[in-house]
Amino acid sequence: MKLEALAIVTVSCVACGGNVVPSRDQASSTSLGNELRAAAHDQAVLLVHDEAGELVATTLDHSVQRKLVRGSTGMNQIYDPERELLWYLADETVWVLDLRGSQVPVPIVEHVKSNGFMLDGQSTLFPNAVVSLSWSDPPTLADSGIQGEAAAQSSESTDEVEQIAQARLVGSVWLQQNLRRSRRHIPVTAFDTAAELGSDVDVDVDSTGRGECELSCDFAAALGNTGLLLMVTQHYRDHDGSHHACSLYDPRSRRFVDERGQPHIKLRFDCAGQLDREAKLFMGYAWESDDNGGLESGAVVCTRAGCEMLNQRGESGLGFLDPGARIVDPLR
Repeated sequence: MKLEALAIVTVSCVACGGNVVPSRDQASSTSLGNELRAAAHDQAVLLVHDEAGELVATTLDHSVQRKLVRGSTGMNQIYDPERELLWYLADETVWVLDLRGSQVPVPIVEHVKSNGFMLDGQSTLFPNAVVSLSWSDPPTLADSGIQGEAAAQSSESTDEVEQIAQARLVGSVWLQQNLRRSRRHIPVTAFDTAAELGSDVDVDVDSTGRGECELSCDFAAALGNTGLLLMVTQHYRDHDGSHHACSLYDPRSRRFVDERGQPHIKLRFDCAGQLDREAKLFMGYAWESDDNGGLESGAVVCTRAGCEMLNQRGESGLGFLDPGARIVDPLR
């Protein structure tokens, strides 16, 4: 069930082209990030893709709806919450949008003929994109090293790998100016035994309709002020190695949290995610299955009242503008 939308605040930003903007270490009151925070009135701002694939800043109740980038970027973006920078690939160019600065993006790498890009080892594609940018002193642009069989198995073709020579680093001045940009601290929340976190380790999982709890539901991460636990309920292996699967548990009601207003929908999560700055919302990645065996997956935002799959809002999640703690899978 979707939340009721309030009055929409829609402001498009200039997000294609523009001159290099000055280095900014601290956000001014008129910065893009601070404008979004003011419009949200203390709500958490979510960075998402809309149905058209455009990057949008919004709130859970949709009272804020602001396009950050014109045109679809697909999944080719990286948000750096520590430095408040949004990197994305569009029109064969890697751009960076400074949320402590203006609404004018800065071109960093041009003539990117292949799909995706890498930034300091983080890739927008699996296993790795071809064009790899290292934000060092001086900044460097290189082939990520995918070739041969690895290239054939990735979304990059051999022709695209060869086109790395066409990519040109054009944003060296901006990169040098911002190399020592200040970073916000993003804490990490660890998994612990559920007993130490105050939950009932003998919860009757079958009574909730969730089936067997393969790991006895005795390992969990506390999710800030939500009052919820991200509880490890399954262990499995696939071609990528060993993984945990989690469910969201409310120790007060001794029940697992379902999709909002949909008690027949069962959610199982990656054992990773993030909280917003106030630790009132949890954003993760979940699989949902209904009584008919239907299965979907995607980003989800949860409170004690329930969870909302962003794909049912026509969105997919990139993260919070101001994240709180990161929750890291204990196996990774």
